[in-house]
Amino acid sequence: MPSTYDYTLTGDPAVAHGVVIEGLASIGHQVAALADGTFAVTRGSGAATVLLGAFAGKRFHTKFSLQFFDGEGSAVARFTRVGALGGLKGGVIGNAKTIDVFNEAARTIETATRQAGIFAGVTEHS
Repeated sequence: MPSTYDYTLTGDPAVAHGVVIEGLASIGHQVAALADGTFAVTRGSGAATVLLGAFAGKRFHTKFSLQFFDGEGSAVARFTRVGALGGLKGGVIGNAKTIDVFNEAARTIETATRQAGIFAGVTEHS
């Protein structure tokens, strides 16, 4: 199962950034720029997850990483599932839920970039 997706995107990199971020926001993720130039992609409530664990439903807290860079003349959006926090928050069920949310977000990025006509390809990394 992939833990990173690299999306190769065409056209203006600023437009590509906007399409990816808007796609993630459309399914409830918040995207915040970090000091190192990457983006934190979060969804849910940390408090609800601590109290309810994997049973927090749509409020189950997830956090992923998004990075944009130049990949030999094309913009690349790297979307990464970091660590095993889902397992720490909700055991086996929490880990599975984190993977499901990550894969849903990855599909959304691909769909949004395809619809915008800027999708050139995707590479999955374990």
